[in-house]
Amino acid sequence: MKVLVISKSFIVREALDLFFSKNFKEYKLKVLRELKEISNINLSNVELAFIDMDEDIVDNISLIKESFKDIKIIIFNKHNDKNIFIKCLKNKIESCIFDIDESDDLLHIVRTVIKGKKYYDLDILDEIMDNMYNQEVLNKSSYEDLTERESQVLYMVGLGYTNKEIAEKLYISEHTIKKHVTSILSKLDMRNRKDLIIYTKNKLDKDMKFK
Repeated sequence: MKVLVISKSFIVREALDLFFSKNFKEYKLKVLRELKEISNINLSNVELAFIDMDEDIVDNISLIKESFKDIKIIIFNKHNDKNIFIKCLKNKIESCIFDIDESDDLLHIVRTVIKGKKYYDLDILDEIMDNMYNQEVLNKSSYEDLTERESQVLYMVGLGYTNKEIAEKLYISEHTIKKHVTSILSKLDMRNRKDLIIYTKNKLDKDMKFK
């Protein structure tokens, strides 16, 4: 197996050399400091490229993948940049990882990618999908449809108050609060209380006043 490692970090390059020598009997390792040096080497036999990315160069990497479709790519992004993560998904890069706790974890990722499968951290994927959903909801939600009382209830939900606590503060029944929350969810096209809390926080962050 021919492996290409691109990293400006001496520590990363040395660590990966040790990792591959320990876990793969037949391999050849080629090391570069920067992606621009890639024009000086023959990529036709490279099976795996491990790229330690300290800036957004996903578009350039995707061009390599278009030219050499057999190359499997793992991107390591120590800055935990979720925009890079999303771009890797869109460009069909095999893997984008933020952190690796153990050598066995990296070995599992490498073997998964070599087999032609993709590896993305499910927790990060869930977080990104939630953020995308919440932003979509925010964009199409109409706060103006709420009554004055519903606006008050929404504000207090956003502050973390329970239905019982809101009822006590507004001097109305808990059952009435539940009806208000249900109505708010429907009008704002949201799924649950967590969505309302995120929605309220965004409104407060943007200095948007409640009725």
